[in-house]
Amino acid sequence: MPRITTKSADALDFCNAHMPSVYDAEVRFRYRGQPGPDGRGNCFEYDPEHPDYGQDEYHCHRCGTLLNSSDN
Repeated sequence: MPRITTKSADALDFCNAHMPSVYDAEVRFRYRGQPGPDGRGNCFEYDPEHPDYGQDEYHCHRCGTLLNSSDN
């Protein structure tokens, strides 16, 4: 579950302990009031599909911890 796609389509990964709530994620990462910065609209997504964290090196956006299969 721990991925958020920001308003500008940047994928941010989080460990389970630091995944923000839906409300907090919308406040911090969603583009409000206008279309997204490149004209595609708002690219914000909460909990989109993500790669298997046990296979490659993905780190928590907040604390930098290496994500593993328990974060899937």
